[in-house]
Amino acid sequence: MSRPQIQIFRALSGHASARLQFSDGRKVHLHSAVNPERESDYLEPVRIWGDVVVLMGTGLGYHLEALRDELQSPRALVFVDAYDECLDACERLIGRASDVYRVCSGEEAGVGQMLTS
Repeated sequence: MSRPQIQIFRALSGHASARLQFSDGRKVHLHSAVNPERESDYLEPVRIWGDVVVLMGTGLGYHLEALRDELQSPRALVFVDAYDECLDACERLIGRASDVYRVCSGEEAGVGQMLTS
């Protein structure tokens, strides 16, 4: 089976949302088609500790809003997702800094080397 294509589209609220389009015609939404920007409202506060925080399957990063304050303290953030479009969205939300790394699926082997350089 081929890799699904990601489709970025405007939700009813006007914010970006995303869905996967499979070769058999199925569509799976990664975010709400109505109010994706409110997804972080449903998350409980989480205490994040450690020098390196790895966030896997980032989607468009709406859940990062709830984690924004906690994500200021680690030495490095690593965003891992199968789609560059999702990683781009996370960078726009958190910002591109020297301590923010992105890994697209298939590049995982280089994470250790990236963090130790």
